[in-house]
Amino acid sequence: MPSDLMGGGRMIEKIVERSIQENIPLVTIYQKQGTITQTMIRPRKLDKGVLKAWDYEKQGPRTFRMDNILAAEVRQKRDERYH
Repeated sequence: MPSDLMGGGRMIEKIVERSIQENIPLVTIYQKQGTITQTMIRPRKLDKGVLKAWDYEKQGPRTFRMDNILAAEVRQKRDERYH
């Protein structure tokens, strides 16, 4: 998998599924109400276009609509800050 952020609906879904399987964090670019943010999350469950994840910035659980995720990257190396 390339190390740069990957966009595109099906590609993002595959990246999220890999992150869930391997229990490793993702960096996401997310758009909500015209605001674009980048955040580090640990996906937990993907169901019907909704991703449930732990948000490291907010220090709590969040839900994300998959169609609002513009890009995602699996973190290849585990970062101790996110464990």
